[in-house]
Amino acid sequence: MERALSEDDARVYVGNAMQQAEDVRRQGMLAHWELYTTGTRDASEQADRAARAFYTDPQLSTTLEVCYDLVTDPQLTDHIDYLYARAKAYCKQDDAEDAMEAKAREAGSLQMTHRATYRGAPTTDLAMDKVLETEKDIGLRKEAWYARKAKGDAAAHAIVELVKLRNEYARGQGHANYYEMCLEGEGYDPEGLYEFLEEVDSDTVASYTTKNTERKAELAAAFGISVDELRPWHFDLDVDGLAKEMDMYFPAGKQMEMLKRSYTDMGFDLKGLGITYDVDPRPGKSQHCFSMGISMPDDVRVLANKEATYDYQQVLHHESGHAVYYAGMDPALPFYDRGAPTNTMNESVPMLMEQVCSTAQWLEEYAGVPTELAARVEADNLWGEESFIRKVLAVSTFERRMYENPDQDLATLWWELKERFEGMPRPDDTSVNAWAATPHFIDYPAYYHDYLMASMAAAQLRSAIETENGSVLGNPGTAEFLREKVFAPGQSTGENEIMEGATGEDVNTQAYFEWVYGEDEDAAGGAGPDA
Repeated sequence: MERALSEDDARVYVGNAMQQAEDVRRQGMLAHWELYTTGTRDASEQADRAARAFYTDPQLSTTLEVCYDLVTDPQLTDHIDYLYARAKAYCKQDDAEDAMEAKAREAGSLQMTHRATYRGAPTTDLAMDKVLETEKDIGLRKEAWYARKAKGDAAAHAIVELVKLRNEYARGQGHANYYEMCLEGEGYDPEGLYEFLEEVDSDTVASYTTKNTERKAELAAAFGISVDELRPWHFDLDVDGLAKEMDMYFPAGKQMEMLKRSYTDMGFDLKGLGITYDVDPRPGKSQHCFSMGISMPDDVRVLANKEATYDYQQVLHHESGHAVYYAGMDPALPFYDRGAPTNTMNESVPMLMEQVCSTAQWLEEYAGVPTELAARVEADNLWGEESFIRKVLAVSTFERRMYENPDQDLATLWWELKERFEGMPRPDDTSVNAWAATPHFIDYPAYYHDYLMASMAAAQLRSAIETENGSVLGNPGTAEFLREKVFAPGQSTGENEIMEGATGEDVNTQAYFEWVYGEDEDAAGGAGPDA
């Protein structure tokens, strides 16, 4: 006859199970890192099998039930709740969930490993971006634009199949569709969010339309055509040479040095925090950029693809914002509480860091950009923020409507919304699946609107730091503020509580709109959505 478990036995068992669960998570994250750095799916599938084997072991659930009645430590009870919920979810996982995971891997691989062809040779997204920035020959621009969007055609069918599988699953859980299920899981009232985005549209459309009309006229003049003749491949041209002039200050070999100095002066020792960077482009590696907390706070990695541009430095600042957030987690927290409590908070510090390096002050002090040029770039960056707001409205509206009806003509819907929100003219052939080149539709469903929410949170955090410390840039107090008021709670504290503690209010448009539009603009002001 087996000896009955004691409370000490329960404590040891739960501790060992937590260590195994943490190891399973780490292996899963390492497998994802391998997928995105090599394009190989084998490790990811193996990690999924290992996680399933651990959580579906009948002895795990049975023993956890016994332990629950024995322990008196509230933290141990939380651990048991976490492990039991994960075990229950894995045991309940059915063929539909397996199919979703497999289809997401398929779609992601198709999108990530696709390499376009330009002028008869394989090329990269970065190379095509450079063509669209510099080339004046319309025929070559058109070829480059279609090459840049070709990954969408490669992945579109798989993404539609994924959306349908997700919707079927969501309806089985009592939701209208998967998009709304994700929003509700994040704490949003879907209708409240939709109304908020409509208000943002109403508040920002006039300013954007006026400025965009002027810019389209300049663009048409640069090509010697009428505004009505503009097509998507005409856009992104460096009309006034600003990008070319700026890129001279950002040689590839100096990018990491510039980044580290900027972060060090704000109190973040990137090397000391153990953050590692994979920045060399190569076949099979994802052409996107992201940060991954393999095992927070000790193993945090950034994937990027280096280039000699100012845009790349902004990307490095953004992704390093994620990295310092993950590396700033309190190791005393349970591993499942190490991370941001919401998508908005997850993107808030990266957006703050991106805002920091968009200022004339940063450009002068860290890149050596002359004062007059730095002022022009700061103004251009603020226009970029206006454009970003309109892009978020287009992409998030598209995703919502895609989940509402995945059988509709999605390529045409994409161009309808790009035209409505961004003033982007449609191509003559609207069948190109440009929409399916967006990685978020696969890996981060119902996420895109959170970039806007995070930009709002970032502006609030920036204002609060400036009020408390005088400056974000060049001030070691920035790191101290963020560690204590944003990073330390991890997921153990909700978004509203963190933001109220750090800034005195929930996320809202006020500080962000004042920065983008100026304090006297009608667009400045307004509460955020109900969450």
